[in-house]
Amino acid sequence: MTLKSFVNSFSVLPMIYVEWIPESKDKTNDKHPLISIKHSNQVVQLTHILNSVPLDKLSEIESMIKKEMEK
Repeated sequence: MTLKSFVNSFSVLPMIYVEWIPESKDKTNDKHPLISIKHSNQVVQLTHILNSVPLDKLSEIESMIKKEMEK
């Protein structure tokens, strides 16, 4: 399966599944072609938080996030 077919099949963005951890020489290069998928500790922390949420609360949290993003 290609990345394109995966993305189309599951309606997801590839950066959700692919991240780039830059070499030390590229850590401050904001013009690097892979900067949009650069590894971020914030993403890791958010993932840990979301993984700890009880399943019965996920829809409520999803609604809160959507409302916030619409602002």
